[in-house]
Amino acid sequence: MRTMYITKLKSKIHLATVIQAELNDIGGITIDSALLEAAQIEPYEKVEIMDIDNDRSFDTYVVAGKKGDGMIALNGACAKYASQGDRIMVMCYANVDIREADALKARILFVDGKNRLLRVERG
Repeated sequence: MRTMYITKLKSKIHLATVIQAELNDIGGITIDSALLEAAQIEPYEKVEIMDIDNDRSFDTYVVAGKKGDGMIALNGACAKYASQGDRIMVMCYANVDIREADALKARILFVDGKNRLLRVERG
Protein backbone atom coordinates (compact mmCIF):
# COMPACT_ATOMS: atom_id res chain seq x y z
CA MET A 1 0.00 0.00 0.00
CA ARG A 2 1.28 3.42 -0.94
CA THR A 3 1.86 5.94 1.86
CA MET A 4 0.15 9.29 1.42
CA TYR A 5 1.58 12.44 2.96
CA ILE A 6 -0.07 15.77 3.60
CA THR A 7 1.43 19.14 4.50
CA LYS A 8 0.20 20.54 7.80
CA LEU A 9 0.94 23.64 9.81
CA LYS A 10 3.58 22.80 12.42
CA SER A 11 4.25 26.23 13.94
CA LYS A 12 3.13 29.83 13.63
CA ILE A 13 4.39 33.08 15.11
CA HIS A 14 1.29 35.27 15.01
CA LEU A 15 1.56 39.02 14.38
CA ALA A 16 5.28 39.49 14.94
CA THR A 17 6.69 42.95 14.23
CA VAL A 18 9.50 43.46 11.73
CA ILE A 19 12.25 45.22 13.70
CA GLN A 20 14.74 45.47 10.84
CA ALA A 21 14.73 45.09 7.05
CA GLU A 22 18.27 45.10 5.63
CA LEU A 23 18.56 44.74 1.86
CA ASN A 24 22.38 44.49 1.97
CA ASP A 25 22.42 41.34 4.09
CA ILE A 26 22.88 37.70 3.13
CA GLY A 27 19.22 36.64 3.23
CA GLY A 28 16.53 34.83 5.15
CA ILE A 29 14.64 35.96 8.23
CA THR A 30 16.42 36.36 11.55
CA ILE A 31 14.21 35.33 14.46
CA ASP A 32 14.95 35.54 18.19
CA SER A 33 16.20 32.08 19.24
CA ALA A 34 13.78 32.02 22.18
CA LEU A 35 10.87 32.25 19.73
CA LEU A 36 12.38 29.58 17.50
CA GLU A 37 12.73 27.27 20.47
CA ALA A 38 9.13 27.86 21.59
CA ALA A 39 7.86 27.32 18.04
CA GLN A 40 10.12 24.30 17.46
CA ILE A 41 11.52 25.85 14.28
CA GLU A 42 15.08 24.94 13.33
CA PRO A 43 17.70 27.28 11.87
CA TYR A 44 17.65 27.13 8.05
CA GLU A 45 14.18 25.55 8.05
CA LYS A 46 11.86 26.87 5.34
CA VAL A 47 9.10 29.22 6.47
CA GLU A 48 6.31 31.15 4.80
CA ILE A 49 5.97 34.83 5.71
CA MET A 50 2.69 36.72 5.33
CA ASP A 51 2.79 40.49 5.76
CA ILE A 52 -0.65 41.64 6.86
CA ASP A 53 0.20 45.31 6.32
CA ASN A 54 1.01 45.04 2.61
CA ASP A 55 -0.75 41.75 1.70
CA ARG A 56 2.42 40.04 0.47
CA SER A 57 3.61 36.54 1.19
CA PHE A 58 6.91 34.82 0.46
CA ASP A 59 9.04 31.86 1.48
CA THR A 60 12.51 32.00 2.95
CA TYR A 61 14.72 30.25 5.49
CA VAL A 62 15.29 30.97 9.17
CA VAL A 63 18.44 32.40 10.75
CA ALA A 64 18.70 32.09 14.53
CA GLY A 65 19.02 35.43 16.28
CA LYS A 66 20.17 36.34 19.77
CA LYS A 67 18.03 34.75 22.44
CA GLY A 68 15.62 37.14 24.13
CA ASP A 69 16.24 40.25 22.01
CA GLY A 70 12.92 40.12 20.13
CA MET A 71 14.62 40.46 16.76
CA ILE A 72 12.63 39.79 13.63
CA ALA A 73 14.78 40.93 10.71
CA LEU A 74 14.25 40.47 7.00
CA ASN A 75 17.58 40.06 5.28
CA GLY A 76 18.67 40.47 1.68
CA ALA A 77 15.96 40.14 -0.96
CA CYS A 78 13.35 39.44 1.76
CA ALA A 79 13.68 43.08 2.80
CA LYS A 80 11.93 44.03 -0.46
CA TYR A 81 8.73 42.29 0.65
CA ALA A 82 8.13 43.95 4.04
CA SER A 83 9.20 47.06 5.90
CA GLN A 84 10.31 47.86 9.42
CA GLY A 85 7.22 48.03 11.62
CA ASP A 86 5.11 45.71 9.46
CA ARG A 87 3.19 42.94 11.21
CA ILE A 88 3.85 39.47 9.86
CA MET A 89 2.92 35.88 10.44
CA VAL A 90 5.66 33.26 10.24
CA MET A 91 4.41 29.78 9.37
CA CYS A 92 6.30 26.53 9.26
CA TYR A 93 4.87 23.32 7.82
CA ALA A 94 5.61 19.60 8.08
CA ASN A 95 4.91 16.72 5.69
CA VAL A 96 3.24 13.98 7.69
CA ASP A 97 1.84 10.55 6.98
CA ILE A 98 -1.91 11.05 6.60
CA ARG A 99 -2.52 8.27 9.14
CA GLU A 100 -0.59 10.31 11.74
CA ALA A 101 -1.80 13.78 10.76
CA ASP A 102 -4.28 14.13 13.62
CA ALA A 103 -1.43 13.75 16.12
CA LEU A 104 0.32 16.91 14.86
CA LYS A 105 -1.01 19.89 16.77
CA ALA A 106 0.37 23.21 15.57
CA ARG A 107 2.18 25.44 18.06
CA ILE A 108 0.76 28.98 17.74
CA LEU A 109 2.90 31.66 19.39
CA PHE A 110 1.34 34.99 20.31
CA VAL A 111 3.77 37.87 20.78
CA ASP A 112 3.51 41.52 21.78
CA GLY A 113 4.66 44.53 19.71
CA LYS A 114 8.27 43.91 20.74
CA ASN A 115 8.10 40.21 19.83
CA ARG A 116 8.08 39.02 23.42
CA LEU A 117 6.27 35.72 23.87
CA LEU A 118 2.86 36.13 25.50
CA ARG A 119 1.51 32.60 25.18
CA VAL A 120 1.61 29.38 23.18
CA GLU A 121 -1.55 27.61 22.06
CA ARG A 122 -1.95 24.25 20.37
CA GLY A 123 -4.01 24.15 17.19
